[in-house]
Amino acid sequence: MSKLTRHVLDQSGSGVTMSVTEMCFGSGSTVVYCQAALHADECPPLLVARQLCQQLAVLEAQNRLHAEFRVVTQANPIGGQQWVRQHHVGRVELGTGQNFNRDFPNVAAFVVEEIQHRLTVDPVTNRAIARELWHEALAGLIPEHPVMALQRTLLQRAVDADWVFDLHSDDEAECHLYATPGDMAVALSLGGRLGATAVLVEADTGAQSFDDTLMQCWATLDAAFPNRGFQSPLTAMTVELRGTRDVSVALAQSDCEALLGLWSEHGLVTYDSGQLLTEPVAYPLRGMDVLTTPYCGLLVWRRSLGDLVTAGDLLAEIIEPDQPERDPRQIRARSEGRLIARRGHPWVRAGDVVCKVAGSKPLSWRFGNLIGGRQ
Repeated sequence: MSKLTRHVLDQSGSGVTMSVTEMCFGSGSTVVYCQAALHADECPPLLVARQLCQQLAVLEAQNRLHAEFRVVTQANPIGGQQWVRQHHVGRVELGTGQNFNRDFPNVAAFVVEEIQHRLTVDPVTNRAIARELWHEALAGLIPEHPVMALQRTLLQRAVDADWVFDLHSDDEAECHLYATPGDMAVALSLGGRLGATAVLVEADTGAQSFDDTLMQCWATLDAAFPNRGFQSPLTAMTVELRGTRDVSVALAQSDCEALLGLWSEHGLVTYDSGQLLTEPVAYPLRGMDVLTTPYCGLLVWRRSLGDLVTAGDLLAEIIEPDQPERDPRQIRARSEGRLIARRGHPWVRAGDVVCKVAGSKPLSWRFGNLIGGRQ
């Protein structure tokens, strides 16, 4: 039977209680974890999660679930209630400025240290021991601020998972995904079902994001103990469900069916898998240029989402209202690729990200945190 659990967050504040809401369906040794809107101002995932829970409840009643499904319907109650003069601020925690999806605690060193004395010849047993130690390490963390409490709770719910889907949306964007090379085939399949145009591929984004942290812990274990069952215990990806204003029942239902179709393809549910809507292109994440503006002013677009551009093409102009006699400042492409995401609000400050261009060739200036976007 489906089960609703509210995981109370430590460090909520004096007289304040906040919790992460999770719905569980089905049972089995395989765990599928899906969370919505870790960036709380990214709205489409919230409706998708609701639709998904409704569908999973029906499938469970029909005995068509072949795994345990955990759906966190609102991954960020902290960001969900942050408002500044009637404007929602859900990407960063107002007290510290920390991005909710950066710098997750990585306890891989503890797991590596402790597991070396308990390894067996059985890969399944080794993975179970690793997860047990992982839980132990997370339980021992003392949250120093609300974001850390939230991050710890989300990791605790995802450590057991064999499949992880972190649902987001960009500002204005085509549907696209982020995945590791080992999960590229699955990401392309899901992307095709979602109608995505791009899958951005990289082993480590350098951002210590939610799915990054999960994948890197397993990668660290595999590097330390080859051929012990740690090489591919998890399939994880970030799914960008278009732009944050692309909220509709029709889109949410289509996205829900895409997820169920993928899970059916891998034997996790019994469901009509449907058809691919697109054939996404895999791009190296280092080939996605993240353009910022050095100017402050009014952003006027000259190219549209999905346009193919080459280096030097005019993408947008910045109008400076205090310099009416000056020609508009120009934002030009620095590389060849596809315009997959762009800023929605037309007023920009110097340093703001204005767009992302996905290209096929790694770019020399792309290093460090490769995800890009607002910090």
